[in-house]
Amino acid sequence: LYSVFSIQYSIFDCYLVEMGVDEPTPPKNMGYLLTILKPDIGVILNVLPVHSEQFGRTVKRSDPAEQGRTLIESITTEKGKLVTNNPKIQWVILNSDQPEISSLVPTNKAKIISFGKNKEASVVIEKHTASVSGTKLTLLVDNKHISIRIPKMALPEFYGYTIASAVATGLALGISPNKSARLISRGFTLPAGRGRIFPGINNTTIIDSSYNASREPMIGSLKLLKQIAGKKTKVAVLGDMRELGSLAKTEHQLVAKTAAENSDRIILVGPLMKLYALPIIQAAGKKVDWFATAGQAAEFLKKLLTGGEIILVKGSQNTIFLEIVVEELLANKNDINHLCRRGSFWDSQRKPYK
Repeated sequence: LYSVFSIQYSIFDCYLVEMGVDEPTPPKNMGYLLTILKPDIGVILNVLPVHSEQFGRTVKRSDPAEQGRTLIESITTEKGKLVTNNPKIQWVILNSDQPEISSLVPTNKAKIISFGKNKEASVVIEKHTASVSGTKLTLLVDNKHISIRIPKMALPEFYGYTIASAVATGLALGISPNKSARLISRGFTLPAGRGRIFPGINNTTIIDSSYNASREPMIGSLKLLKQIAGKKTKVAVLGDMRELGSLAKTEHQLVAKTAAENSDRIILVGPLMKLYALPIIQAAGKKVDWFATAGQAAEFLKKLLTGGEIILVKGSQNTIFLEIVVEELLANKNDINHLCRRGSFWDSQRKPYK
């Protein structure tokens, strides 16, 4: 995930663009996007094995670990062109905790602002605490502690990088860390399906992260589930992670291990979860059930829940659509309007999986 700023002085001050890289070849690569827009400020938040299926077509290694490393390097090289192959770049905002990113060398001797848990970073992530009532983050900038409080949102730890990168971008734009903290605390919102909290049936609490899924957000969300649930029963509803190619097995197995460590009851949806995650969770002795569709899982959950459970719902989009589960478990049906993928098109796409 990464975003870019382009400074303008006519109608607006800043133009914010997400430049998504899905493949190593045009038109879904960074090289092609840079023919359209060459930003002044570039932010590279992280590099994860998302869309690795497309990159894996050109990267073949027999050893799974080596394949994973090579894919990350390939994805980093392509995403990194945002700052390494951009003659107009002036400021570069980089994750200091990921060596592949921190080692990128920008063109034109652009100024670098780093962020991360690394104590040498320009913006250091010091502390993260989350509960059902909200999230607090403490940053260290120029030897000064900055507190950010986001009410009514339980954010996984990886959101610390997102917020730290925003503060770092503010520095490049001449915005003080304290002002950035105030603005984020007051105005931060989450798009639908990215971790919003809803009251569920039988006095349950739903963490709706049904929009999409990859390994690191899955693991972070599962750890968050354990952190905020306390003594309450922790239920994880997990769907397939798609477009992982040769990494699908190892990525699902890593998530399965974390799910077993952080959940009391696990509901799996999709063929990849059945093939790769189910055996590991069963071997760990956890209560687990698998379903082919989100609709089947929702019907099972309505009968299973006894009251007071904390429920995490997270999975990929393609044929998974775990917002179906959230919709069925909502205590207030008006909250349906706040779920992801609304409208007649998505209604038709979801219909076979209800």
